[in-house]
Amino acid sequence: MIKVNTTLTDTFSKQLATLAQGINSHVIRSTARAGALEYYNTLMKNVPIGPTSNLKNSLYHAYADDASSKSYKEYQVGFRGNYGKVNKDAKEVPFGSSSHLHLVEFGHIQRYQMKIKKDGTWVTLVRPSKMGTGKPNPKNASQAEMDAYYIPLKTPIQRQGSGFVRRSFDEAKNLAPNAMAKRATERLAELINNPSLANAYVS
Repeated sequence: MIKVNTTLTDTFSKQLATLAQGINSHVIRSTARAGALEYYNTLMKNVPIGPTSNLKNSLYHAYADDASSKSYKEYQVGFRGNYGKVNKDAKEVPFGSSSHLHLVEFGHIQRYQMKIKKDGTWVTLVRPSKMGTGKPNPKNASQAEMDAYYIPLKTPIQRQGSGFVRRSFDEAKNLAPNAMAKRATERLAELINNPSLANAYVS
């Protein structure tokens, strides 16, 4: 039987610690972003473009600082629900809104007459007798209340859904693992060749 005892030098121990630290800061986050970008880019490619491009402009990907930790990094890809403001003194800027995303994705029945405003947005036409009155909340108003407020079409129109979110997810989930593996290999090689990158984040 052969017994081998090994003792790590202080220098080598420090190098291993630096490498571990670098993997957390230099490799893991960059790898997570590579996967997120596949979902973001695929959604951006497939998103239907309307007159205002609101839905496309609402798409984002961002590092989830609150959900991440030293050894776990999370990026989120999604759609902003509403418009945002740059700061308290700024006017509203059109980041884009996904408030009608479900209608685009799954389709819907159009029951009321609509028109396009000069800025490209759609509005539902209100009965003249209801102008200036409070509009019903579609979440809890009855069909009769909605019909009494808006001008119905003679025949409702079935608008088909695009299913672009589901289609994009299916496409990206096959691309993300390879993109992440490639990015991890690149970043790890950089770190091994240059340990000073241990505290550096690169996208």
